[in-house]
Amino acid sequence: VLRGTVASALASLTYNNMKNQMLAASMGALKLVVDLMQDREFGIRYKAALAIEALAMNNVENQKQFLSKQLNVQKPLNELMEVKRLRRR
Repeated sequence: VLRGTVASALASLTYNNMKNQMLAASMGALKLVVDLMQDREFGIRYKAALAIEALAMNNVENQKQFLSKQLNVQKPLNELMEVKRLRRR
């Protein structure tokens, strides 16, 4: 429950707010939300994806970090989309 709450709060605090995005990134939030994308619970992965969106919105530096080899967020996001697509069937 706490992991999902943290991801939701992070998304709310950083949505379209460059100052908070940079502060969160400097404190390790990018890795935290990418790590949350590995959670077994779909809801936590979904909330982490929303936090990734908020952290990357209009922030090229955070976008580069998310796409870097260290964080490599593409695979977990693609997996989340596949699970969501399968759930709709």
